[in-house]
Amino acid sequence: MKLKMVRLCEMLLVFCVLVGVFSVSASATSDYTFDETTGEMVVYTEAGMRAWSEEVNSVDPVNYLDIKSLTIKDTITEIKGNVFQGLVNLEELVFEGDIKIESETITEAGGTTTYYPFFESLNLETITFGGKADIGTSIFDYTSSGENIALKELVFPAGSTFGASAFSSCIALESITFEGDAVITAGGCFSNLPELKTLVFEGESNITNGAFGGTTKLESITFGGKTNIGPGVLYYPSSPNTALKELVFPEGSTLGSVVFSYCNALESVTFEGDVSLTGGALANLPELKTLVFKGESILSSDVLTGTTKLETITFGGKTEIGPNIFAYSTSVPNTALKELVLPEGSTVGAGGFGYCTALESVTFEGDIQLTSGGCFRGLSSLKSIEFKGESVLSSGAFMGSIALESIIFGGKTDVRAGIFYYSDAQPNTGIKESASAATTPVINPQITCRGVCPISSLKRVSKVFSSELKSSSIII
Repeated sequence: MKLKMVRLCEMLLVFCVLVGVFSVSASATSDYTFDETTGEMVVYTEAGMRAWSEEVNSVDPVNYLDIKSLTIKDTITEIKGNVFQGLVNLEELVFEGDIKIESETITEAGGTTTYYPFFESLNLETITFGGKADIGTSIFDYTSSGENIALKELVFPAGSTFGASAFSSCIALESITFEGDAVITAGGCFSNLPELKTLVFEGESNITNGAFGGTTKLESITFGGKTNIGPGVLYYPSSPNTALKELVFPEGSTLGSVVFSYCNALESVTFEGDVSLTGGALANLPELKTLVFKGESILSSDVLTGTTKLETITFGGKTEIGPNIFAYSTSVPNTALKELVLPEGSTVGAGGFGYCTALESVTFEGDIQLTSGGCFRGLSSLKSIEFKGESVLSSGAFMGSIALESIIFGGKTDVRAGIFYYSDAQPNTGIKESASAATTPVINPQITCRGVCPISSLKRVSKVFSSELKSSSIII
């Protein structure tokens, strides 16, 4: 009996020891787990973010060089400071829920130091966000620690936000998708991504402050909803973008100045709704061929400077053309645009379509007043003009259109001195007849014609139509 009691006590002692061991093991692993074979770490609690490191775990720490995969459970909602620094072999990072990641500045004896989570994770290949992400300033900015050479794709859930330089110098990154509305307003959020090819905004977007500067190989931008693009977002003055060929802006979109300047391969731009474009918004696009406005449009001065190969402009609604929107000149003319139709209600400022030297046909669908200096001057190939409504023409509107053959007035017209202003050195050699509505036009302040004007009267308006009149009458 005594022997049995001793044996029972021994068994109880062993049981207690084993329970104690398992209790310690359970306590140690309730904050995190680590698989030495695969290098996978899973963190369950805030304490677990540090519990594995030798600073905290002096008994059995995890070597930071062994961590290849890191999963942050949805019980953790914030990561800051020097947590997970130096994981140079980290390849996979998973956040299962909403997460906020931010730096932390600590004042020490030697001064202040700012620490960033995931600093030096240069081989990180994938980041998965299971919930919305709040990425602070310079969190994945590799400009100071060395470039990230592995990360190729990023997908951000709806509601994500970004600080300045959030993902700078990820030199292998090729694709970024924003699944909901996106606000990217901090400076250079996604700058210096030399391999970025695809950018997708599935919802509405607000983009400013050079957010994507330096993305010179960007091929495709998709806007699922209206976008507000601030000045200089894709501005490439020193290193032009050589891949982006087409842009489509949804209804309600707005663009700031010099937004897509120096996109040297861009061929087509479409605006699905009304739009107002300010200085240089689409300037210096040497390959732009097609421009479509499906709604009404306001184009201010110099907005399309340098688009010398533009072939077609389509206006779906009335347009307000400001002064010198193309800024073409005798030395830098447009040599591709051949036809232009301006909807009813449109206006054209001084020099609006000047020096489009290939333009052959201009049609005004409604009433028009061309009273600003040289609206259509220097159109050396222009053959036909049609006014479907009433018109007022002055101030050298069509000066230099020496090939003009046909002018049709669909309503009464007020044609004032000098609108064509040909000279002996540069005469018009094409006009044979000009027809207008029965209402009385004023062809020159010096003369009002009714019916058929004799040749003697026509000589008095030589500065209006031609210095070498080929017909004996102009039918009014």
